[in-house]
Amino acid sequence: MVTLTVKVKKPPPLNSVSDGGVVLNGVVGKTAVPHLCFTITSKSGDLTYNQPYSKRQQTLHRLISFMNKEEKIGYRTIARKFNSWGIKTTRGKTWSSGSVHSVLKRKIQSDERIEERKKKHPTKLENFRIEYFYV
Repeated sequence: MVTLTVKVKKPPPLNSVSDGGVVLNGVVGKTAVPHLCFTITSKSGDLTYNQPYSKRQQTLHRLISFMNKEEKIGYRTIARKFNSWGIKTTRGKTWSSGSVHSVLKRKIQSDERIEERKKKHPTKLENFRIEYFYV
């Protein structure tokens, strides 16, 4: 719990129309009302899209990672092998070197998003000030 104590010094009342006051029945009718204003910043990863990888996607990622990192096979060769084996992409298309690279890249991005969702971000309160509104 946060307790905030603010001492406000009221500005002088408006005495004339030239000060911004309004004349009502011969009396200047505006008074200043202090308001506490501040900026609040909050960050959350709860709105990010988080669809888990399917078993097929996990298997393809593991296979591509193994072929690329352990067997030292390039993306183009992996794509040719997948196409010759009749393996289609997740969207049912033929493989290209770019689609092989995307599988590895998207998995990294997905893992980063999941980690970002787990983080707790502090809420920041800053830029406290007193502003006067005339009523």
